[in-house]
Amino acid sequence: MSLSLKIPVVFVTPSRVGVVNNGPATYAKYLWESFVDHPAIDFHLVTPESNVTHDRIHVSGMHRRSRTQYEVLQQLGLEVAASLKGKYQPIIHGNTAHTMWLFKNYDGPVFAQVNDYDAACVFSGIFADLFAYGPRRVASLLWRHVQERKAMKFLDRVICNSNFTKQQVLRTYRIKPIEKAVVIYKAVDLAVFNGHRPPNDSVTKNKSSGRRVLFVGCNWHRKGLDNLIDAVALLDGEFSDVSVTVAGAQGQTADARIRKLPEKLGIANRINFLGRVGRNDLVELYSRVDVFCLPSRQEALGVSILEALAAGLPVIGTRVGGITEILSGSKSSSLVDPDSPEQIAKALKTMLAREKTADSAESLSIASRFSKETMIQSLLSLYNSVACSANNQ
Repeated sequence: MSLSLKIPVVFVTPSRVGVVNNGPATYAKYLWESFVDHPAIDFHLVTPESNVTHDRIHVSGMHRRSRTQYEVLQQLGLEVAASLKGKYQPIIHGNTAHTMWLFKNYDGPVFAQVNDYDAACVFSGIFADLFAYGPRRVASLLWRHVQERKAMKFLDRVICNSNFTKQQVLRTYRIKPIEKAVVIYKAVDLAVFNGHRPPNDSVTKNKSSGRRVLFVGCNWHRKGLDNLIDAVALLDGEFSDVSVTVAGAQGQTADARIRKLPEKLGIANRINFLGRVGRNDLVELYSRVDVFCLPSRQEALGVSILEALAAGLPVIGTRVGGITEILSGSKSSSLVDPDSPEQIAKALKTMLAREKTADSAESLSIASRFSKETMIQSLLSLYNSVACSANNQ
């Protein structure tokens, strides 16, 4: 297929691709790797910074002020789209909905991701957020809310990472027509975890070395790390060897209080704070623990849960947001109520009392429903549908 017949897509992301290790940057990396040589898509990546050089990776550079950063990025995206001539009008696909305002007058299709529902639901929990995170975080969420609301009026597609996120977006922003909002689940790259799962004969618990629970995340209050620490404090007797490894840096105001909690409870030796962990080290870390726990108070989906499942781990998650869409019906993993250390402790006892880790086959089966390949195929179908529809108008 000649280049002129390919569907041009300009993916605009404020995350520094390959430079930072966050969800939006990983998502952008997945799209780039999947579409860079695709026979039907002429894919261009617009980012402030990239660790890969390519003639279809367009770098805007870093700027101190956030608004300037976003505007320079958007302007570059418009310039790239204008340079792409062919059968189809270029699709502009934004990685975050609140950084899309300059695309309001673009005469082609515009998509945007909604990766969480923090901004959409800011008014329902504004006082709790003020206490947990402080006024700066709340001001940021309020600004995002205003920008997302504006974007929803002109976007051709709003791509939500879970059904729960879609429901919150539709209810808050009253998108019309509602068909503009679609669900494409964020994904896990199953191939990354191949070779890191222990063989079946090596998963028997080694009680002499202790049993390890893994937590992955940076917003500790929102992700409920304090409840996991409280749960570990409830584990004594035969479970006094249980420890928690925390992968993720302290960031928000509430995180400082959580950092002091293990010492306050007398279990500082059982909570290991690693700080930020690189992607390769994180994958290795999943293979060295017994259980993964993410007791979030709020979670749009939970990609770290998908990673843990891909590593063959049993998972403890809360009945919030998109987590239930992942774990509902699982026999080897558990759903607990948010803010319930007692339920977390009970689930940990059940999982850790087993002679072997929970059946990894079920975890892998769940993870396979959220594979990178499935996500990419859904996006390809959306690109094709919208491009053909626009071309026929």
